[in-house]
Amino acid sequence: MKQLFLKFAFAGLLLGGTAVVASAQTTRAFYDKKGRVRFTIDYYGESQLPREVRAIVKPEYYDYAILTVQEVKTNGKSIYLIDMEDSTTIKTVRVADGEMELVRTLNRGDRNEPAKATAARN
Repeated sequence: MKQLFLKFAFAGLLLGGTAVVASAQTTRAFYDKKGRVRFTIDYYGESQLPREVRAIVKPEYYDYAILTVQEVKTNGKSIYLIDMEDSTTIKTVRVADGEMELVRTLNRGDRNEPAKATAARN
């Protein structure tokens, strides 16, 4: 009976640890030469994206799944770089001051192009 309890307790710890990792947010700070914070970048997923930003992105890209969000904070402002994908493309959009701009579009077949170009030069 004690062994069965330990198995369930260990399984519960694994599930709890997985939930923490799945909702983890990473923050990196960048400093100037005097040690003052210049800007920070928060990395997270769609679930932590503020509603007002999501409301700007999703009507335009409703068929896309948001993969990652990078929130750059500087001088009291936030700039969001949002990576998303559908079945054929990967897109990055930038949202700042309530406006959205398409930064990059990659077709899934294009991912190996730079590697082929580099190999051809060598």
